[in-house]
Amino acid sequence: MRLSQLLFIGLLLFALPACDGAAGADGQTGPAGLDGIDGGDGVDGETGADGVSSKSSLYLVEENAVLSGRWPPLLIAECNDANDVLLTGGCSHTLENGQMDRSWPVFSTDPAENARWECAVGNPDLTDTQMLFARAVCIDVP
Repeated sequence: MRLSQLLFIGLLLFALPACDGAAGADGQTGPAGLDGIDGGDGVDGETGADGVSSKSSLYLVEENAVLSGRWPPLLIAECNDANDVLLTGGCSHTLENGQMDRSWPVFSTDPAENARWECAVGNPDLTDTQMLFARAVCIDVP
């Protein structure tokens, strides 16, 4: 055979379509790629409400009452308006035989009412002039 015939046969072999056989098995998973670049910064969130940043936002309400002949012996220390938040409160008295019957917050979660601290004495002996004291610490909310 001549060289030109060999070249022609070689070209025919390369030009013929390949035979399709069954697909082989999948190979093993390759190593993980490199980490991507970090994303950009997100959008800033909304500004939150101001919190209590100093004691200047707090105020004290003090009420005192003479209990001579007064019934029921009740006293209320009330925050300035319905927006203000009652932080704490307390009661005391000068009665020898009386006991604190009630010392608790009222309207603390009612947005329509002024929050307050209520004080009441049970079984007071009102033969003498005695005092009842109520105090509330409130947060001023504009």
